[in-house]
Formats: sequence, C-alpha cells, structure tokens
Amino acid sequence: MARTIAVFNEKGGVGKTTTILTLAAGLDLMGRRQGRDWRILVVDADQQVNTTQMLTGRSDFGPRSSLTCLYSDNLYNADQLRSAIVPSVWGENIHVVPGDRSLRSVPRRQVTLPRGDYRLADVIGEINSGYDFVLFDTNPKWDSLSVAVFLAVQAAVVPVDLRQFAIQGLSHMLGTLIEKKREYRHPDFNIMGVLITRFSGQLAGMRADLEALRRHKAFSSLLFDVLVPESIVVDYAQREGVSLFEYAPRSKVSVAYARFIGEVLGREART
Repeated sequence: MARTIAVFNEKGGVGKTTTILTLAAGLDLMGRRQGRDWRILVVDADQQVNTTQMLTGRSDFGPRSSLTCLYSDNLYNADQLRSAIVPSVWGENIHVVPGDRSLRSVPRRQVTLPRGDYRLADVIGEINSGYDFVLFDTNPKWDSLSVAVFLAVQAAVVPVDLRQFAIQGLSHMLGTLIEKKREYRHPDFNIMGVLITRFSGQLAGMRADLEALRRHKAFSSLLFDVLVPESIVVDYAQREGVSLFEYAPRSKVSVAYARFIGEVLGREART
C-alpha cells in the first residue's frame, strides 16, 4: 500500500509546489537508482494547477478529467479517478491526477454530497495499491477540499518561509492539523515535519527566527535538519518545465532537496 503525503500551508509562496514536485522527482530518481522503480501518483488539489502544468505540460484538463470529477455527482467510485490519471512528462513512473480551475467550486459542492469529506479518501484507499507513494499538492486556503486531502493522507509536510510571519503562521497551521485529527478521529495521520525553504543565512532576522524555532518546545522536534536555500535555479527549472534534479543536479538547492527526501524516507521508515 502506498505512503500518502501532502504538503500543507495556509500561506502561498512558501515553496509548497516546488517541494511536492521535487519530492516526486527525487523519489523516482532514488527508486530507479536502487532498482526499485517506485510508482508515484501526484494529486493536484490546488486550483492554481501549477503542479499539473509542470508535470504534464498542460493546464486545460477540465472538470470531467481532473480531480473535480469526484465531486460532479452524488454517486462516485474509484474508476472516476482512475480515468483522470495521466502520465507525467517527467518520467514513466510518475502519474498525475490533474487539477483544474473548476476546483474552486468543489468546496461548495462537497458539503452537499454524500460522504463529501471522505470520498477522496475512499477512492485513494482503493487505487493506492498500484503505487508506492501518493503525493498531494494543496490549496493555500484551508477549506473543505483541504479537509478531503487531510483525510486521504497519512502524513503532512509543512514548508515554511521565514521571511513571512513564520512562527505565528506555523503555529496556526499545526494547530489546525492537530485539531482536525481530533475532530475527524484520524489516528493514522501525523505531521511528518516542518521544512524551512528559501533560507538565507546572510539575513540576521532569518537566523534569529530559525534559532527561535529550534528552541520552541512544540516545533523543535518537527523541524527537518536540512535548510533549503533560496535559489534562482528553482525559477529557471520551472521555466524549462523540468525538475531541479534534471536542470541543475549539483546546485545547492538540489542537494538540499535530496537530503530532504532522505529525511522523508527515514521518518517514513520509523512510522
């Protein structure tokens, strides 16, 4: 059965999509190097569809051929989502459930549908046996679709940019996830960790915030060891439509994300 992981943050611009894209590419690369050929499914639950665009070269799938298809009718089944899955241009082991701008209407629809909150979890539970990892990109706004993703996953990675109001925002995001775990009685869910992105050690304020997080009673144990540096390489790779590991495998940001993937696998092995 696949390991299911989502990235969550209620703020945009924290490297959420970059993190899920690089995690998918890195797991594929690592699996092939180890002769495992891990199969990876990426589900784009963000109406901005940047993940879909990067992985497929398209952003025009429409509601019947995207994640929205699960929320079109009262009745639903796994074949609806299976039919929406498309191959990624990044490699034969990566598949995609595309996002679509129609996802913005899902939260209103979801609350009126039978098992609206749970239907994504129900369907992922049926199809995930064909994959080793199922990864979810999410909308920065916490809404009912975010709840659906939360219920479909076992683990969350929370990327944080210390340029923003990191401690306050992180506290709120982690509090939301913990509250939802209790509210929905989702015992299999855990916060895997907090990933510092776009880090610059030259900024004294950023260094101070990092130390404050490391000393924080609630946050320190959740922090990944690696710090992902800010790099223009990320923008260049996205303009080319390729992964960081293909565009600049020896860059500092690629090396940092490779270390992050190693930490993810290490934490997964301990759960």
